[in-house]
Amino acid sequence: MNRTGGVHFNSPGDDGHRDELMAQFRREPLEELVHRFNREVRLGITGVRMQLVYIAALNEALGERTGENTLDQQGPLLRPLRYLSIDNGKLVQHAEN
Repeated sequence: MNRTGGVHFNSPGDDGHRDELMAQFRREPLEELVHRFNREVRLGITGVRMQLVYIAALNEALGERTGENTLDQQGPLLRPLRYLSIDNGKLVQHAEN
């Protein structure tokens, strides 16, 4: 299991999955998005393409709400940064949950 990151290239159908996830994430409170993100940080990247689509969509949804980026993305390489919490509506990153 790769806990540090994964490589994501768009495949046919990824945009549809991302759009479905974004619609779901937009209906959820910020606290739920943070919970989902922290679960992915804890589990690590397993190498499943759909997990990377999920994480990228989650990062986009968090960015829409807070204006912050939660991923280290270098080209197709995605890495969740750190655990998150919310302090006065702002995301705070932590080394541990």
